[in-house]
Amino acid sequence: MEHTDDFKISIAAARVNAKKTQAEVAKALKVSKQTIVSWENGKTSPTVDKAEEFCRFCNIPYNRVSFLRSSNAI
Repeated sequence: MEHTDDFKISIAAARVNAKKTQAEVAKALKVSKQTIVSWENGKTSPTVDKAEEFCRFCNIPYNRVSFLRSSNAI
């Protein structure tokens, strides 16, 4: 049986699961909405500090989100 702790979810999926809009996340993290869009599209990646802030804001463990630009996250 596969362990569910082994998979990571994308930034977009984490945000949607937290029922947050891109604008809400951007405001909370003090970045532009375009920055959030770039993270979600894999064009850029957040700094470690912003990734940690994102996880706290979305109430998801840091190790459950894939912040890599090219990822197999769901």
